[in-house]
Amino acid sequence: MSAFMPTIAEPLDLYRLGESSTTSSWLVSEWGAGQTNIMDWSANNVRVASDGAIELVLDNAPTGTTDPFMGGEIQSTAVATTGTWSWTAQAPRMVDGAVFGMFLYQADWAKDPWLEFDFEFVGADTTKVQLAVHMVDAAGQHITNLTKMVVDLGFDAALDFHTYEIVLDGTSANFMVDGRLLETMDGSDMPGGVWNTGALKSYVDLWAADSRYDSWTGAWVDPDGPLVARLANATVQPGVLPPAQPVITPPPQPVITPTVQPIVGTALDNTLKGTDNGEVIDGQGGHDTLLGEGGSDTLLGGTGDDRLDGGIGNDLLQGGDGQDRLVLDAGSDRLDGGAGLDWVVVTGTTNATINLGATAAQDTGAGLDTLVGIENALGGVGNDRLTGSAGANTLQGGAGADTLDGGLGVDRMEGGTGDDTYLLSEAADLIVELAGAGTDTVQSAIATTLGATLENLILTGASAIGGTGNTGANRLTGNNAANMLSGLAGADVLVGNGGNDRLIGGAGADTVSGGAGDDVFRFATMSERGDVITDFRNQAGNNDRFEFSAAGFGMAVGTLSASRLQIRADNVAQDGDDRFIFRTTDQTLWYDNNGKDPSGLTLLADLDSGAMITASDFIFV
Repeated sequence: MSAFMPTIAEPLDLYRLGESSTTSSWLVSEWGAGQTNIMDWSANNVRVASDGAIELVLDNAPTGTTDPFMGGEIQSTAVATTGTWSWTAQAPRMVDGAVFGMFLYQADWAKDPWLEFDFEFVGADTTKVQLAVHMVDAAGQHITNLTKMVVDLGFDAALDFHTYEIVLDGTSANFMVDGRLLETMDGSDMPGGVWNTGALKSYVDLWAADSRYDSWTGAWVDPDGPLVARLANATVQPGVLPPAQPVITPPPQPVITPTVQPIVGTALDNTLKGTDNGEVIDGQGGHDTLLGEGGSDTLLGGTGDDRLDGGIGNDLLQGGDGQDRLVLDAGSDRLDGGAGLDWVVVTGTTNATINLGATAAQDTGAGLDTLVGIENALGGVGNDRLTGSAGANTLQGGAGADTLDGGLGVDRMEGGTGDDTYLLSEAADLIVELAGAGTDTVQSAIATTLGATLENLILTGASAIGGTGNTGANRLTGNNAANMLSGLAGADVLVGNGGNDRLIGGAGADTVSGGAGDDVFRFATMSERGDVITDFRNQAGNNDRFEFSAAGFGMAVGTLSASRLQIRADNVAQDGDDRFIFRTTDQTLWYDNNGKDPSGLTLLADLDSGAMITASDFIFV
């Protein structure tokens, strides 16, 4: 129990969505927690204790829920731009991986630019509180205070109630505890001197961080039971400011952790490396390599072709001018390429998912990351999925079975080693694949001819388009429209699927399946022999036929005369007029170039057991 308990005349007025409220009411959050992937807000985790205090609870989620944890959060209905926001609270007995926050956040979270002022107890040590300010600059990029600010309070916030206040006057923010000024922040504490104002609500919450992305909170340590934060009072006082100079009454004096000085390069090519404290690393000019290591870093490439690697933590990477490479690491990062043709680079074995056209935060596999102004993507050794934007992109899969989708624009896609898949939507897109670097597949919504080093083609969409192989052994698959598939040389597999398809195996022993529809199996010359046709049918709704080059087979244009076809148990021509023989004992189709000498026989195709043919199935063009 707390050694000090404020008198609570009346508990805070709590309400849920759909219930009536006033400007003094507090909304209980009941949805997925936006800052973490492993918990939800629940009304069951916000309760009123017998003494009137509001209790926020962080605990394991009930059996059968999707996420492992449930937490509690409330937010004010009252909104203010300047004034005093206060909370009288007792922190929970914390563990690493947990965060207890009392903070201000933009009133319209979906439409207003990011604006946030924080008191945060992070991890197991409740004798220290973290102060933070979040804003956006003129380019819409997220920025935070240059110096990480962690204050030693001189007491354990989990033992007693204390009053925490944030005072905003339009040009600065005062952070106060029990009437003592801990810190003042203004534009001089922010990158570029930025200082924004806007409508703000008051929030109190208790949540569990996902250590895969939020390494700054420490790895989760399972407590013996639920964590409980207690709130005796919380107020929003618009326009109300305390005396100009708050009185600081020692002891104890707050102790601010040593200032982390920015690391600044020169006009030369620098390699600048941070620590685990979370730094601002500014490359300035030259072709620099900036390494953030641990902590939540801000890396500024400046001019030149730079490489920015924030390391673990929630980092801000700004490439600036030049063709920069921004490395995707653990944490929820913002990668801004700036001017020039820039790259996002995947490292490690993560199966990354990157969409260069997405404007919101995306789950890349390394964290909930935001990508801005980046034109190109380089995968790692995992099975990556790389998607381009509406502009011209270069996508390189690296090792692994990657999926590359250029999207709109004229794109260059390089799969690298592994069995890669290319999604093709523009005729001008270029696919680059090394010979012997895996069995690769092109999925295309437009007519496509496979390059010499590609193996498979799948036609997508609903349009009647064509697909052509190369001199290797290809697998060509149509969509459900009328496709023309041409295998060219090599032992190919052609699958027409639905639609009235035209299937040309070409040279080599091919396996051809028409699928549903009235399909045409074409032979241009006698050299296109030895194919297997798996589903030749000449019945209503699936009336297939053979098409031959009249010149290639020395025949007249038109339909085959019945006298020139023999259907019998052997493959022996009966007179000099016979040219085609269908042997019923094994469903094979033969061509006889003289009608009398067995030396003139050529096996054209091996049909399936259900095949039945007539002379009208043979068309010469």
